[in-house]
Amino acid sequence: MKLVALFVQACLWFGIVLSPSLLGLLSGGLFSMQQSPSSLTAPLLGLAMGALLGIIWAEYIRKVHGLSQFFGRLVATPDIDGRSTDKL
Repeated sequence: MKLVALFVQACLWFGIVLSPSLLGLLSGGLFSMQQSPSSLTAPLLGLAMGALLGIIWAEYIRKVHGLSQFFGRLVATPDIDGRSTDKL
């Protein structure tokens, strides 16, 4: 059972890392298209910077909030569940 939990946590961690990595790859690709379409330097640099930021962000979330709780709050629908979202 620990192996399954470790696998799920690893998938959640990589999901957080993947978001800024793809954003960096996209921005590097767009920059590369304006400069030199055949150059891979800008997309790879954007990917590396995005991955680095993603790793830092994923570790912060893992240590402070927990990966399962973070994703749970992202996909939660309190308005459908009948819970109030007001914090009085």
